[in-house]
Amino acid sequence: MNSLIKILVPALAMAACTNPVSQTQTQTAPDENEFYLLLGSYNTPDQETIQLYSFNQENGSFSKVSGTKGVANPTFLCTNADETVVYSVGEYDEPEKANMNALHFNKENGTLELFSTKSNNAGAPCNIILNPEGDYLLCANYWGGSMTYYPLAEDGSLQNPSEIKYEGSGPHANQTQPHAHAVNFTPDNKYVLVNDLGLDCIHVYPLNQRTAHDSIPFFDEQKGYDVHVDKGAGPRHLCWAPSGKFAYVISELSGQIFTLSYENEKLEVVSSLVADTIQGGGSADIHITKDGKFLYASHRLKGDGISIFSVNEATGELTRVAYQLTGIHPRNFALTPNDKYLLVACRDTNEVQVFERNPESGILTDTGTKIEMTKPMFVKFLSR
Repeated sequence: MNSLIKILVPALAMAACTNPVSQTQTQTAPDENEFYLLLGSYNTPDQETIQLYSFNQENGSFSKVSGTKGVANPTFLCTNADETVVYSVGEYDEPEKANMNALHFNKENGTLELFSTKSNNAGAPCNIILNPEGDYLLCANYWGGSMTYYPLAEDGSLQNPSEIKYEGSGPHANQTQPHAHAVNFTPDNKYVLVNDLGLDCIHVYPLNQRTAHDSIPFFDEQKGYDVHVDKGAGPRHLCWAPSGKFAYVISELSGQIFTLSYENEKLEVVSSLVADTIQGGGSADIHITKDGKFLYASHRLKGDGISIFSVNEATGELTRVAYQLTGIHPRNFALTPNDKYLLVACRDTNEVQVFERNPESGILTDTGTKIEMTKPMFVKFLSR
């Protein structure tokens, strides 16, 4: 008996020591296909105007993680580089109501907490982006006809903004004044671009060489110039081809997509085509796939949907592929990081529709699944 005990005790001890290792080895690894899906909307601050979902980019499944109150009309959002801070417009037409907001983003539990708010001093802030150094937040103001830019403190909080106001008008009835609608940077981070729907141009400003939070202005307003598109077009949003050689601008009023070349730091229009063949006068958003082969643009007011184009990567030329109908008033949309799904915010049918994308043809198929939300306006994917 004693001999048997001497044999069993060491064996049991060894089993006890090795068991935790076995459990660790069988733990489920994080799913690389799971992303956060950030949604913004038109709604009052007593509602969950910002919502966060978990979205699987491989099978299209999703589940709600959290909802955030306290921010009115967060119709466009962006993040800092490490996605620890989310910035949101507070889109009111009235300058005295319009504001900008900063929220801490806790990725561990999927919550956002408002920690900084500043008045925008200009009506209808509608598009925001951070500068390359991450110490300024830039905002295009539709009714303000201007660009505001906020210095950011080390913790990401908003400081008092400055403003560049534009002057003039265009030939269309909706161009009685300037309407800044988007802010972008060139791929080499040498210029900031402001799309002006009211003046049919893109305002271009060179960036200064600097480090974050130093005293050098981040751009040179005095050396700014304009790149013009067709009169009455109303340039709205812009996206860059992955090569950085071409930019595509969707025009709200004419429904045209302008192709711009970018070479030797020179931006110029090289071609255009009409994407909104129904002429609804409400073209909105534009995105290109990561492989640069397909381009998508949203259109509202008539025959609401997404136009689909193939892209000649060498010349930038677009070829019409198809048109996908959507819910009513599709404004902003986004492709999943792997480009397998396209999600579009349909404001007036209170839903975010999920479309699956054919990588060979570019054609979209309605999955029939949707995220219900009151007046969704914005869609963005964040890492988990």
